[in-house]
Amino acid sequence: IVGAIEAVAMVVGLAPILAVGIFGWFYFDPEIFRASWNVSGRSAFEAVPESLILVFWAFTGLESAAVAVEVIENPKRNLPLAALGGVALAAVIYVVSCTVLMGIVPAKELALLLKRGELRAIYSHLNSLENFARLMDMTTTALK
Repeated sequence: IVGAIEAVAMVVGLAPILAVGIFGWFYFDPEIFRASWNVSGRSAFEAVPESLILVFWAFTGLESAAVAVEVIENPKRNLPLAALGGVALAAVIYVVSCTVLMGIVPAKELALLLKRGELRAIYSHLNSLENFARLMDMTTTALK
């Protein structure tokens, strides 16, 4: 039963992110994306390594999956598959959804909205999807 609850929680948690990652492409503006790509003013060779530190930090704790080794069927095979598959899936979902957001909302405005915690305003950039924005706002608020 714990696995079923975790699966439902994962689906509910990923729903707004997947929705933006899929439907956001209809509102993607390449000019906004280019302007938002590297706001630091430094070259990509200087900016990317600093952001990679944050990526590696986000995956700390991945080794805690090893705690469940005693209850996993065929752990030598399944634990690495689950860990690597989960990281790959998470990476794809977040890269796609973040790329879409960078092409919908200008970087300065996105930073201000995130700082103020106004997630609904970000989704409202999807113009005609006001009900979608309300749904995403309710979902993200419920997950806090």
